Amino acid sequence: MRLQTIRIGKLSMKPRTILFGCLGCLLIYYFALANRYYVIENLDNPQILWSDKEAFIFIGAESSAQTGSFLKLILQSWANMMGIMPDKLHEDLYVFHFDGERSEKFYLPDFGHGGQGFIFEGGVYFIRGTQPPQEWPLMWKWTGTNFYHLPHEPALKIANQFKYISERLKLEGWQETTSGSFDGVHKYPFTLHNQSMNLVLEGGGEKTRTLKAFVEGFPKAGSSEQLLEAAAYYRRVSKSEFTNIKLRRMK
Repeated sequence: MRLQTIRIGKLSMKPRTILFGCLGCLLIYYFALANRYYVIENLDNPQILWSDKEAFIFIGAESSAQTGSFLKLILQSWANMMGIMPDKLHEDLYVFHFDGERSEKFYLPDFGHGGQGFIFEGGVYFIRGTQPPQEWPLMWKWTGTNFYHLPHEPALKIANQFKYISERLKLEGWQETTSGSFDGVHKYPFTLHNQSMNLVLEGGGEKTRTLKAFVEGFPKAGSSEQLLEAAAYYRRVSKSEFTNIKLRRMK
């Protein structure tokens, strides 16, 4: 059977060639150009504050998204290496409190990025820089379940009473570790009620890198308690799942 030839101007194409060409274009569109949704998570380097009786661990968490094609995602990955980050969805803060017998976890959604905890006259505070400089400092006081935002004048009065947080912590009888890293596996020791404990940070895998934070030695020696886990790689999600993450809709 002889195939018909379709003539377009001076070009001639067979129907089978046209069909394969259309299928090829559809495949290229689907795999390279079709709109997709990707989400990536990250954890900030934690801060540990501890005394003989209790300990606080602060860990910032952020989620970002990239909407677009596979090719756009590749370009975005190159941009990330140059410091151009994808669209931020949320910047949260997790607060973990240990008193030797029990642990408490508090989730502060959209608390913002950066900052440092400190102790002042027995109270737990959190401070962060801001722009413009005349609005410094942003400061919150821990209520037991959340942070209360202090007005500017009381916050400035507290901040002006010490120069370095490390000096204030020493005066209050507290210690601090802020050099946490998720590159590989690292342990950061602290002591509570004469019991040795470790904050363990783990970041493994290249293609599917997962960040984990857990405490060794709690509630007793030889045991551990996981604090957080984050998927620090682009994972594809459905449009509805992306919307749920963006709007914080619970399943």
